[in-house]
Formats: sequence, C-alpha cells, structure tokens
Amino acid sequence: MRRFKPLDQHVCRQELGWSPDKFIILFSTTSRSNTKKRLWIAEEVVEKVKQNGFPDIELRGLNKVPHEKVPVWINAADMTMMTSMYDEGSPNIIKETLCCNKPVVSLPVGDVAERISGVPGCYLCAEDINELAQAVISVINGKRTVEGQKAMKNLSLEAIAQKILKLYGDLI
Repeated sequence: MRRFKPLDQHVCRQELGWSPDKFIILFSTTSRSNTKKRLWIAEEVVEKVKQNGFPDIELRGLNKVPHEKVPVWINAADMTMMTSMYDEGSPNIIKETLCCNKPVVSLPVGDVAERISGVPGCYLCAEDINELAQAVISVINGKRTVEGQKAMKNLSLEAIAQKILKLYGDLI
C-alpha cells in the first residue's frame, strides 16, 4: 500500500503521454496469446460503450510495463476491467487498483467479489457484454474514485503482520 496509492491523474497522464480527454480502461494485457485473460471481451465492451454515445474511450494493456511503473498506469487510467477465466486466485491488478482508489469492473473471478464487496463504484458483472458495458457507463457517469484503500486495509503488511503475531501468540 506504500507503492500503490492515489496519485494525481493529470501528472500520471503527462508522464505517460496519454490524452487528458480520453476515458481510459486499464486491462492486464493486450496480448492475444494469453487467452485466459479474454481480451476480446474487453474489446467488445469498449465497442458497445462507444456505440452508446461515449466515443472517447480507450483500452490500454499493461504489457511489459515495469512493476515500478504500474502505479502510474493505474492512476493515469479511469478504471480497471477484468474479464479473465476462472483460474485467477486473487488478482494483483484488482488489489492494486483498489489501493489507488480507482473503480473496478470485473467478472466473478478469484476473490474479486470479496475484494470489491461494499465498495460503491465497483461492479461485479455476469459474462454479458451489455451488463459489462452498462457498468463501464456507470463508472463514466460516476465520481470515478472509490474507497478502495479502506477495503484493502486488511491486506496491508501491517494488518497481516498483526494477524501472524496473534496466531503465534495463540499457539504459545
């Protein structure tokens, strides 16, 4: 949570050379070879949102982005979308996005439902292009920041260390 935190979106976009006028959806990849991520679903959602009157929307993938730059990318984007198959356990990109107080639109994969539960502005959707597109439109029309850090506090290094200390204390 020290590395992944809210940063000024305008500054992050300037650093990356991104347009200040686009609504940018961050996606974990732009690689078609990683079929588990199902990029084509995210692309269809973006097209559907454009057809619904939001032409200034763009999908950006985190391919080959050095980990130290990922917070800049997350903060430069307006939201993160996840359309992966079932085999994601606890997706880091979702936790990192929440730590940056950015909205998430996702299919029910891994522990995403648990992570975004009770976080207004984040959406868990069925595998349906129209439902995903409507969730994205809700983010576009919403305030575009969420209380993600609060939701992630129980996974901070400090919180985990306290749980481990308590466990050891209970065992002794």
